[in-house]
Amino acid sequence: MLDQDAENLPSEQSQPEERSTLHRRNFLARAGMVGITLPLAGCAGTTLGSRVLNDKAASVGGGPRFPAAASAHDLQHFAVEGPGNPALIVPKKGFKPYPSELQPVGPEKVKKIYQEVRSDTIVQLTDGVNYPGWSLDGKIPASVIRMRVGDTMEYSLKNLAEQGHSIDFHAANAPWDKAFHTIEPGKEFAFTWKAKHPGVFMYHCVTPLAVQHVANGMYGMSIIEPEEPLPPAREFSLVQSEFYFKNNEIDYDGIAAGNSPDYVVFNGTANQYQDYPLVAKAGELVRFYFLNVGPNMWSGFHMIGGVFDKVYLEGNPRNVTYGHQVVSVAPSGGVICEVTLDEPGLYPLVTHCFAHASKGAVGILKIV
Repeated sequence: MLDQDAENLPSEQSQPEERSTLHRRNFLARAGMVGITLPLAGCAGTTLGSRVLNDKAASVGGGPRFPAAASAHDLQHFAVEGPGNPALIVPKKGFKPYPSELQPVGPEKVKKIYQEVRSDTIVQLTDGVNYPGWSLDGKIPASVIRMRVGDTMEYSLKNLAEQGHSIDFHAANAPWDKAFHTIEPGKEFAFTWKAKHPGVFMYHCVTPLAVQHVANGMYGMSIIEPEEPLPPAREFSLVQSEFYFKNNEIDYDGIAAGNSPDYVVFNGTANQYQDYPLVAKAGELVRFYFLNVGPNMWSGFHMIGGVFDKVYLEGNPRNVTYGHQVVSVAPSGGVICEVTLDEPGLYPLVTHCFAHASKGAVGILKIV
């Protein structure tokens, strides 16, 4: 177990920007990304549409439309349910970073998971840019689900949206036609599966066109612990994802064509862990569970100022390698990265595709 001092670290994620001396613009300059600015979806300083989407789009180019701008007052009617919900309502004063620090897996051998598809989840991509997404449980990304090899999941999904949705657990061995089929609006579906392989896995909506559903926010991380637990560590989860806009609308054509995204973020919001760093102690083992949900772009996960001591490809301890400067993670791929840092200071976390880092995929690990 972690020692008493480590368990009682002050929560830097709850403190404002002034706690970190490395501001975003300074970091971009120091990292060699001068001249690359964060796009504001073609509407600098504007808040993107706030109304519930017309959820009936079925084909590329025929997607839902929403107003180009809305006031903070207009957004107040959104109230997404769920404890610790990181989906954000403007004004930014109420911002809470997505909870990245992980809690240990529970002792239950049977994990009962119930989720609800929603089409009214607002995630604040950056100050003044609010994305009206779809979600699996009122959060973007959806909640981290943690199990052990040998555990059984009893999973239920209710569709509260206005079009069909589904679920696909990459960690599950289950027939696609029986477990991952589309659930009609107002219906509920349940299935049971047993975890057989350790790793960091994606789960997501797979209803066609799946790229639209993933790009709109319907994804989450599942962690399957090995039978023999990894050593105690301070653990964080990071989900990299992409968001696409065109003329203040969701750019379905650009998504399907593989165009460059407008935002690439960790845990739903650009640069949030620069303002609210992840915190660990000097000499403490730090473990990152990293998932790249895409839907289209690869990630080069990298820590500036540190080398990952151990990397478990796909999050499986049997796939251990050592001394990584960067880890290549495919869309839907997962990885575990471990590091112990002895010197206090700031260690930026980025995708080393700097064009994407400049669009929001930057955070800070603060060693105290």
